Amino acid sequence: MPTSTSILAFFATVFFSLYIQGQSQDTTVDDSLGLAIGFGAANAVFSTIAYFLIEPRRDEDVGVAVQPDDPRKKRLQFSWLFGRRSLLLLSLGGGTVMLFILTFLQLLNTTASPSLPLVVIFIILFTLFYSPGGCVPFVYSAEVWPNDCREVGMSWAVFWNFLGAGFLSLFVPKGFEWGRAKFFGLFT
Repeated sequence: MPTSTSILAFFATVFFSLYIQGQSQDTTVDDSLGLAIGFGAANAVFSTIAYFLIEPRRDEDVGVAVQPDDPRKKRLQFSWLFGRRSLLLLSLGGGTVMLFILTFLQLLNTTASPSLPLVVIFIILFTLFYSPGGCVPFVYSAEVWPNDCREVGMSWAVFWNFLGAGFLSLFVPKGFEWGRAKFFGLFT
């Protein structure tokens, strides 16, 4: 799951420089470094959301009865938002929609690249959706193994995840040659 965010992080400067080249003369290629740093900062900030949402927080689970006039009732209305499954589903759904919109922006105007602020906004929105759920597969893979072999199981899970990310980092530069719309469509 973390591969699309990893690939955007690996190639952020290259990716943003492709858009900056099609923009006006007042932007430079050095601006792509600032956009890449902004992407990384957004990823770090939005990942902290998982800290507050990854554990289910339902008062029914701990045996507390909630009365109709209790102020905790409002918090229970948003109880569907808490938990690993909800976080993963929201992350995958929102990230897919944002990548679909980015793909559509590429196909909308084939003669010129879409405006840089519009692309940056949707990449930040993608990061907003995707970063909180990016840790959930690691949490799942840590929890499915029995305690006596958890270290070995988790090391295999991390190995396969980063092996896949490594292969993607080798083959994604070829994806830039296909065109940006096909590249985003592949990850969508």
